[in-house]
Amino acid sequence: MTNETGDARLLLACAPDDYVAERARLAKEARADKNRPLANFYQSLKRPTLALWAVLAAAENADAVRGVVDATGQLAEIQAAGQDRGALTAATKQRRAALQSLVDEAIAGDQRSGTPPGGSRHRRPTLPTPRAG
Repeated sequence: MTNETGDARLLLACAPDDYVAERARLAKEARADKNRPLANFYQSLKRPTLALWAVLAAAENADAVRGVVDATGQLAEIQAAGQDRGALTAATKQRRAALQSLVDEAIAGDQRSGTPPGGSRHRRPTLPTPRAG
């Protein structure tokens, strides 16, 4: 998300636990530069959930994103064609694995940046397992 004066992606460069402090720092810096619109822009950005932050941060990895898009497209085709339950189950598992890979990539990137795992908001997000129906 960008506007004429700011870029929300700057906040993805920090660890999830540092998001609020970094947002406040950017807003304070903008106010010091007498740029009220930029300060308001940064203050308006809400802290994302860890899973959303991970997906947004991993979005720079085109292969991981492409894997999710491809798996989602394949699942949609199977659903539209009314294929058997086995094919639907397999496609759902493939999509879930692609999504988990995207989240794992973001977490790995965060750990490579020196952020220690285990913080209150830094649990490894997992996708919920669907109940058997």
